[in-house]
Parts: sequence; C-alpha cells; structure tokens
Amino acid sequence: MDSSASQFSETQEYPVAVVGGAAAGTFFVAEWLRRGAVGPVLWLTGDDPVGVAYGTRCEAHLLNVPAAKMGAFADRPQDFLDRLRERAPSEPLQGTEFVPRRLYGDYLRHLQASARAHPSLHCLPLSLADIEPAGTAARPSWRLRSVEGRVFQARRVVFATGLAEASVRGDDDPTVIRDPWRWFNGPASGRKLPADHEEILVLGSGLTAMDVIIGLREAGFGGRIRALSRSGRWSERHAAAEPLTDAERASLVAALLERPTCRGYLATLRRHAGRLPWRAVIDALRPQSQALWSALDTTEQRRFLRHLFPIWNRHRHRAPPRTAESIDRDAALSLERGRWHPADRRAALVFDCRGLGLATGRRWPRCLTTLAERGVLAASALGIGFVSRQPDSIDLLGALRFGAEFECTAVPELRAQAAAIIDGWTRTA
Repeated sequence: MDSSASQFSETQEYPVAVVGGAAAGTFFVAEWLRRGAVGPVLWLTGDDPVGVAYGTRCEAHLLNVPAAKMGAFADRPQDFLDRLRERAPSEPLQGTEFVPRRLYGDYLRHLQASARAHPSLHCLPLSLADIEPAGTAARPSWRLRSVEGRVFQARRVVFATGLAEASVRGDDDPTVIRDPWRWFNGPASGRKLPADHEEILVLGSGLTAMDVIIGLREAGFGGRIRALSRSGRWSERHAAAEPLTDAERASLVAALLERPTCRGYLATLRRHAGRLPWRAVIDALRPQSQALWSALDTTEQRRFLRHLFPIWNRHRHRAPPRTAESIDRDAALSLERGRWHPADRRAALVFDCRGLGLATGRRWPRCLTTLAERGVLAASALGIGFVSRQPDSIDLLGALRFGAEFECTAVPELRAQAAAIIDGWTRTA
C-alpha cells in the first residue's frame, strides 16, 4: 500500500497528513486530491482501511441508507450509486435500494486505489504512535512517529481514527465478544460457534444487533438467540413517508428551540408526530441536528444521552425492510427488556452490540492524549470526544467530534466535515 514511496523523503514536510483510514480518512483524501491541492499528502491508514462494518462479506448485511445518498463527495451524493451502475449496467438499480454493505467496502477500496495512483499521495499502512510540535508559534508543524518507528513531518494533521474503545471490565473473557464486527470479519479459526442446543445472547436491539443475528444465522447457528436491551424493541424499519414542507419544517424547529430541554424536545416531537408522519418529522431534523444539540446545556445533553439517545437511535437509524423481515421470521429468536449482568452465564457466547458505551471510559491512543496534555485538544464537556484548539493545524474528523457535535459519523456528515476542513485550510495556506 506504499504508493510512489520513491518520490518522497521522510525528512520533507508534508502540507497535510491524514491519520486513519476507513470512510472518514478516505473521504478527506479523495476530496483533497480531487481539488488538486498543491503538494504531497501523507496518509497513515492503520491496519483497517475500510472499517470493520464495511468489511463484512455477508450478503444480508445491508446499508441502512439508500444507495443514492452514500456518495463520498458533498456535491456528488450519487457517486456511489453511479459506481454501482457502471459495474453492472445490465442490472437496473434504483437509488432507493438498500444494497449489501460489502459493496460499500468495495466502493471505499475503489476510492483508495484511485487515490494511491495519484502522484501526490504517500499512503502507508502505518499507525500513529505519537506526535509532537516541530515548528514555531507563528508557523506550527508536527513531527509524527509511527508505531513501526518511522518519523514524518507535516504542516497540518487531520485525525480520522474513530472513537476509541471503551474501557470495560471483563475484556479478557473469551465468551464476551466486545467487537462483533471484528469477530465476524476475522479469521475463521477464531469464529467457533456454539452447538445448536446452546444459547447465544445479544446485548442491544439496534441495527448492529440485528445484523449480528442475521450473520449468526448465515454462519450456520441454528440454536436459540436471546436479545436483551433496555427498550426491548428493535430499531424501527424504513418506510415511505412524504417529506415535510418547508413551512412545516420551520415550524417544527422553531417549536423545539422554544423549549431547549429534553422534556421540551420530547413533548414537541410527540405533538408533531401525532399529526404528521413520524418518519418525516425525524428526517426533517437532520439539517438542524447540530443547532438543536448546541441549544441544550451540558446537563441536558447528558440527560439526553442517558435517557433519549436509545429512543432517538431506534427511530433515526432505521432498518432496511429486508433486515426487519428476517428478524420477524426468526422463530428461534426472542427479545427481552432488561440489563445484562456479567454473572449471567447461561449463554455460550455474548455479543455486545450496545454501541458507543457512553457511560464508560475510553482507551485513547497516546497521540491524542499527548495533544490533550499540550492543550492542542480539549476534551468535550461530556468527556466523550475532543475539540481542537488549533484547527488551523490540527483538526478532527468523524466520531472524535462526538459530544461537541451530535450527528458526526454518518456519510453526509463525514463528507461535509472533510470539505469544510479543506475549505478552511486552503483559505489560510
């Protein structure tokens, strides 16, 4: 993956370095190169270039967003759909279809291959170990040291590493799968399934839990699967809904901002969803999500994450119809409302699909804690992600922004963030 390495010297200063692969890093690099930015770019992709969720080969693992909305570029949201149509011109594909997630992994690999062919990209499958200042106050620069011992220097650095793993007791228990996607996508030798007379427990009832259940069935497990979640309800499913008019959307947002509290938001949404299609009401909030999040004070933001976040996720991140139908048809599957206690040993395997784990601490990489110690990054008020105090030379992309921002990990937000960072950096270059 070391592209055009002979053209680059490790003593040179790169105009920009990108730390992290997967969708976030790929979007940034593709946008940077597409704009014809001057000078070489260093890309340290780590060991997971497409992200674990898109590495699945299970055909029944579907994107939960229609294909027409998944393009990598803010001004070309249909780029992914166009790519699919180019690959199979004889197979008509509608933009409203929910396609296998592996196809999106292929799309990311296509973008990465195109980027690696660019003479200005130095792409390496390395992980960042540490970072330190190398310039002056008037002209900041950064020295980057990889885990493998290589050293680079860059004028600006963008981190697209994703949210750090949660610190959870019992990580050494081999029967508790904390990262289901890595379990599914790893070597087959590490994926031993229980016998069909045994039970598997799935923690959570959102999209990840639904995909894990479908993946277990495809892998051949025919025994009982018991799902356990706080709500005791699966994610809602996608269905057609007429979008709100501009006037209805404006009225909804204004009513929400009149009472910027969790109780106020919930009461307003229930009132509007009582007379308008609830899916259209939820979708209308997408462009205003950051303004609505910022209107809450820190206490209300914490309250939202503790009490309303699961409800929001169930309605906002909906399941493709085919996924929901597979879950409905599974006669050996049950869903219960409750909390899991690690002392419960009835299940042969436990898959933890509860998501971000907002109430737990995180094992942040040393490179990020170093920047926080130097005052370059500040922990968000909620203690989940970070905020850059020097965005002209260090910026963050994707899940690292969570807490300071709300919607920050889906494709529309990632591509918009990438474009905004590049806009700001090119203006001050």
